[in-house]
Amino acid sequence: MKARYTVAIVLCAIVFYAASEILSDLTYSRVPMNEVLPALLMDTTKWAPGYTNAKFSSVQPGMSTNQVLQILGPPLLIRGNDFPNQYWHYTAGSNGGAGGLSECDGSTHGRIIIFNRSMLVSDKGAFFYVD
Repeated sequence: MKARYTVAIVLCAIVFYAASEILSDLTYSRVPMNEVLPALLMDTTKWAPGYTNAKFSSVQPGMSTNQVLQILGPPLLIRGNDFPNQYWHYTAGSNGGAGGLSECDGSTHGRIIIFNRSMLVSDKGAFFYVD
């Protein structure tokens, strides 16, 4: 009986740790708390190889495409080859749609680097789409 409680406590600790890591990404997207658990359980995000939140955080406005490639590597998807902006998606849904957008099936994280017409970083987006 004691072993069952120990296993249950360890599993709860793991779940709470994972949830706290993910919730740090959810705070900016204003996901209602009653949707957090289902979203976590149904997260279908595909991440670009080598992607980390630390690397994403280090990308700053004014960086070139080469600098971003050195930090994050290649994106999963590039959209908007027509000016004024180009969007590099570092996440995708399970169906290959741009991560964090409604074209995805399932709940997904979105990580986007936005380049201006000079192909310098103008902005970046980090959000969570709940489906």
